[in-house]
Amino acid sequence: MDGQFIIMACVSFCFFVLASAILFRMTPQDAAISWMVRAFIVIGIGHALYFWSYWGLVGLLWWGTMYTFLTMLFVFCVFSVMEASLTLRILSEIARTGTKGMTHKQLLQRYNRNVIVKRRLARLVYSGDLLYVNGAYKQNKVSHYMIREYFLICLRWIFP
Repeated sequence: MDGQFIIMACVSFCFFVLASAILFRMTPQDAAISWMVRAFIVIGIGHALYFWSYWGLVGLLWWGTMYTFLTMLFVFCVFSVMEASLTLRILSEIARTGTKGMTHKQLLQRYNRNVIVKRRLARLVYSGDLLYVNGAYKQNKVSHYMIREYFLICLRWIFP
């Protein structure tokens, strides 16, 4: 019986991803997130009504918890990571100053894009993910960073 809840939560989640992909192509970008929430609710209610007679309340709670967890994991991992990196860096820089706070100019001095890019490129060259040849950076091999990029390319194709 527990396997049914997991399988059906995964099926519901697949419906959600498919609906989200379609909605991201059909709706304006600023309205896509609200339609994604609506898709989550409609799919959830539809499946809950369908399986109510089979599982009862306890079964629906298990299924609903798993469906919600999978959906939240998808949303947070795919959409939040892109925004969170910069946000967390800014918040941690401001938090380090304590109660004094920090001006915009001070923040830009600490969060300098040139310095950050130089550090990341040096790290990628050192790890062997990039080669520095004749003043240009080139991909050396398929790394775990590139696997993430290929995945993001697929997601950008699905969710333009």
